[in-house]
Amino acid sequence: MQEGDNWLHFIPSTFSGIDSSYSLPDNTALLTLQEFKNGKVLLRLAHLYEIGEDKNYSVTASVELKKLFPNKKQQR
Repeated sequence: MQEGDNWLHFIPSTFSGIDSSYSLPDNTALLTLQEFKNGKVLLRLAHLYEIGEDKNYSVTASVELKKLFPNKKQQR
């Protein structure tokens, strides 16, 4: 086996914290989702279209975090 073939044996981990009945808007992408040992989560989202780039998708996007993570409690 060559060094570059290691990915064939990689088993991706699954994350079930996101509610499967909720989806991000079509003009939004999830860039980072990382949970730390202290229970805090780093979430980075990106809007995929610039102003005026597309008639339908260059609009404001809203993400409902409580629907995205229904079992996560807000920490202050």
